[in-house]
Amino acid sequence: MSKIYIYGVAKYENGLLSFNQKQLVKTESGELEQSLNICYKELGIMYPKFFKMDSISKTGFLCAEILVQQFPEVKEGDLNQVGVLINSCSGSLDSDSKFQNTISEKDNYFPSPGVFVYTLPNIVIGEICIRHGFKGENLCLISSVPEARLMQVNLKSWFQQDSTNYCIGGWIDAKENVSLATLFLVGRDSDKSIAEWTEENIRKFCSTIHNQ
Repeated sequence: MSKIYIYGVAKYENGLLSFNQKQLVKTESGELEQSLNICYKELGIMYPKFFKMDSISKTGFLCAEILVQQFPEVKEGDLNQVGVLINSCSGSLDSDSKFQNTISEKDNYFPSPGVFVYTLPNIVIGEICIRHGFKGENLCLISSVPEARLMQVNLKSWFQQDSTNYCIGGWIDAKENVSLATLFLVGRDSDKSIAEWTEENIRKFCSTIHNQ
């Protein structure tokens, strides 16, 4: 059974955006949306649609952006061979609640299409794929804590089936003005490895988030 490897780890946590444990952006804002917007600007990204996204999509977008910036070869090959796997607890619950507020009162009924589009737990996968043109395998897992075994087994099966050369995968969750994420870039090349893609290593890198 061939091994696959973690090339890099991008994290967002408490206003801190990092790559392989190196700080990239640190914001002091207590407001999640403002913090995410500051990170976007500091990374020098030009993608106006970012400001329409919900919090979980913004968080995933930023972490995926870092991984692609650090490993541009991901976009130089067959984009049909680039997968995305996301594990989350709350999914789109924040957007679900916001949309419900727009339709709950008959006398104050103002459903928003801009909010409705984000009432899908896998919408963050769509935003990442649209941004980078990824067309490979994708999967959204919902669980109360990071499911290292499910992430490890599902992603590894994609590589074994030769449907995937690279994958961005990991944990993202956003609710009540708090967003946490650990995203990995995974591939076949041991020379680029910082760790093997194993349950133990997934748990280790997600340990801070797991303990929140």
